[in-house]
Amino acid sequence: MESDQLFHPVLIQFECYPFRSASRLDVPFDAPEPYQALCRRFVKALQQNGVEHTYYVFNASIEFHLANKSGYSLKFQFEGTVWTDKDDQEVEKLDISTELIHSDWGDLDRSVMTFFQTVIQRAVRVEFNRYIQDGELARAITRAQNAMLESEHSGGFMGMSI
Repeated sequence: MESDQLFHPVLIQFECYPFRSASRLDVPFDAPEPYQALCRRFVKALQQNGVEHTYYVFNASIEFHLANKSGYSLKFQFEGTVWTDKDDQEVEKLDISTELIHSDWGDLDRSVMTFFQTVIQRAVRVEFNRYIQDGELARAITRAQNAMLESEHSGGFMGMSI
């Protein structure tokens, strides 16, 4: 038996920003282009979806380890909007875009990609519900509100506090 490190079958990472905490929607002109692009996507999503019980997930990835040995994985990045119920206790729906960024399996055909798109939607829903239950969503809201107050008091621009 090989003594290769065992992996978690699915690893999900993301940052979350509550739309209701955004105090300014202008994109900093002197920021690096990748940050400007993120800000533009954030503003567009906020304008399309409103601020109540909506959250933006970004800098997000999901990695599927398909065997208990390194070299058998798929990794996707994702970004988009999550809506919760009126009490912020459970995900009601999501609108996330995904992109395959690593595959140890070569090119995947359309049916496999469709399958993983569905799995990603379900996995992100489960993970965001865990995020809520663990109190991380409440902490993200508090951090964003504190950053907004700090920005208002300093008279400066702090963007999305990313």
